[in-house]
Amino acid sequence: MDINWEENEGHEELIRKVTSDGSRIHALVIDSVFVNNFSNLREIDANKTAKALEKNNRVSGLRLEASFELRTPIMELLYTTLAAMTKTASIYGPFRGDSTFSVRHATILRNMPFIKLLHLQSRFANEQVFRELHAALNDHSSLENIYLVIPTESYPMILPALNSIRTLKFVTLAGSHGISSSILPDAAFAIAGLLRSMGQGSTQSATFNFLNLDVRTERSQEILCQGIAASRIFCLSMMEISFADPSTLAIAITASGIRSLTCHGLRFPGQQTADFFRTMAQSVHLLTHLERMHIGRDAILEHRVGNGADQRATELANDRAIAQLVSAAAQCLKLKSLTIFVHEFVSDLDEALAACVAPDNDKLKHIAVHCSSLSDDAPKLNESPWLAEALKSNYSVCTIRLQSGRIEPWTANFKSSLQTIPMLNMAGRKYLKLDIGDDAAGLQMLGAVRNHLDCIFYHLAHENPSLCEQARSRARERMLQQRRRPFPVAALQGHAWVG
Repeated sequence: MDINWEENEGHEELIRKVTSDGSRIHALVIDSVFVNNFSNLREIDANKTAKALEKNNRVSGLRLEASFELRTPIMELLYTTLAAMTKTASIYGPFRGDSTFSVRHATILRNMPFIKLLHLQSRFANEQVFRELHAALNDHSSLENIYLVIPTESYPMILPALNSIRTLKFVTLAGSHGISSSILPDAAFAIAGLLRSMGQGSTQSATFNFLNLDVRTERSQEILCQGIAASRIFCLSMMEISFADPSTLAIAITASGIRSLTCHGLRFPGQQTADFFRTMAQSVHLLTHLERMHIGRDAILEHRVGNGADQRATELANDRAIAQLVSAAAQCLKLKSLTIFVHEFVSDLDEALAACVAPDNDKLKHIAVHCSSLSDDAPKLNESPWLAEALKSNYSVCTIRLQSGRIEPWTANFKSSLQTIPMLNMAGRKYLKLDIGDDAAGLQMLGAVRNHLDCIFYHLAHENPSLCEQARSRARERMLQQRRRPFPVAALQGHAWVG
């Protein structure tokens, strides 16, 4: 549970909450009300509260949601106590709004050597703060997840401190309103160094996320792409990022050997978005270990180019390029999950998805297509014939989700029918491929989908009609066996008949 100090509560209520038996405390929420109340406490009451916090070993999360000024001894007592809870403590979003990261904040962070998650969103007061924060991060040998929303010009002074943290598994670099998000060459060098250090040793499943950043200079992109290509991270996510050259980025991604890729809302100069997807399509086969791919354009389409016919032509070109990449991804035989964001469900995408669900792709299990279809003149597809036909010979796909925006490109009947085979696959339809005569496996599969009549009717009518006869024969045989059993005369002995 979360513990809050309400405005009408005193320190006694906080002590009661923290020390009471019950469920584990996942987060102690410290907001501005808490700070004001605690700052006004008498020293003796502040000591009692601090001791109560210190004795509670069940606090696993610490959420600081205010701009803190450590000016009073009582506030320093609070922070010293909180810093002592280092076994499983985490910090979520401690610095927000217009607050700046101070030397005292860095000292507190340094006194929490075992935190696993750090969400830092702040500006910095001066260079001394950088040095203190660098030293604090160097001491965190157990840090696993860090989310940084800080000015990009501070990357060269902050990110090198993370290179030595071998437990680091998740890094998110994000831009935000009011904080500079342009990646200059020095910042790109720092990011590239961190990319190279991750994915080594115990952090082979490392994830690197870029969100809402601007890499428009060619030199910065060149440096960053070199780091991506040389990295051995597990997952790379790039959302709402501006780049200078699509080809350089696509080549770097396919050279990285990643297993999970998210490219969503990438922005390039002019109308070069389609060039990125086409270049990716030419070399995606190099990602031999790719397991998950999440690609597409902006779901809300905020970054359109041109108006009217020109805009529609640009959007169709991007959708066809995405379809080309999806078709090429069929060569990634370890692909398990595929998510696509497009404007319109073009016929090219239907054929591309059909290639992905070919019988030899027995690893792919999940497909999701998000189609915005914002224009009234978008083509309407009653069905996707290539995908529907290819699914008949596929035994691995377990879920297919078709989602659309204001204009629905599919009929309700088709969307419903498209769920039938995946549900049967999840229930064990593969027995048709292994041994179609295995009636026990067939009946077990039908039992798993007994609440979905469409699945039962489809399987019995189109895939294994003999299973229905076998089930009927078995039921008839059981009935005959019951009739042939000898009448239990001994059970009637001692009972009187009423005539």
